[in-house]
Amino acid sequence: MTLKQRSICLRIVDNYGTENQKRKAVEELVELATELCHALDGREDREAVVEELADVIVMSEQLRIIYGQALVDSRVEDKLERMVERMSGIRERDNR
Repeated sequence: MTLKQRSICLRIVDNYGTENQKRKAVEELVELATELCHALDGREDREAVVEELADVIVMSEQLRIIYGQALVDSRVEDKLERMVERMSGIRERDNR
């Protein structure tokens, strides 16, 4: 996300408040989940998935602001490292 986009997200959180934006995040996550379920059962609307994904990304940035960007980023790094370790383990088992 660009600096300008982050700045706008901060303004949105300041304007609407954290509780409202948490509720909005839940709404957007449900909408994305619905579109992904449609995609899995053969009713994919790619544009709808992209639209909902964009909404979730915007809301995710607002949640980063609400819960602390540094803390969230640290946990993201931990999770990515763990996934790399898991993938490495899978490759090692496959090569045996």
